[in-house]
Amino acid sequence: MDLKNILLYVGIGATVLFLVQYLVQIHRVRSGTNYVSMGRVFVNWMLIFLIVAGFGGSAYASHHAHEEQQTVSDDHSVRKSAEAD
Repeated sequence: MDLKNILLYVGIGATVLFLVQYLVQIHRVRSGTNYVSMGRVFVNWMLIFLIVAGFGGSAYASHHAHEEQQTVSDDHSVRKSAEAD
């Protein structure tokens, strides 16, 4: 399993947990309990960070791998043309 897939799974998991956390908060506010603790705020921000890092890191890893693949294929084409001469 490569880094891109791991980061993608982390982003998806954090998104699911964030949605569950959000729905629980909505339920509590509607039932009249509108107190939000600092721990809950920390969890929300941590999940948002994991979402951004997961999806952003996955996109970066995918783009970086694509650039490396182009560099390798360019090197091979240069070698083949040099060998042909």
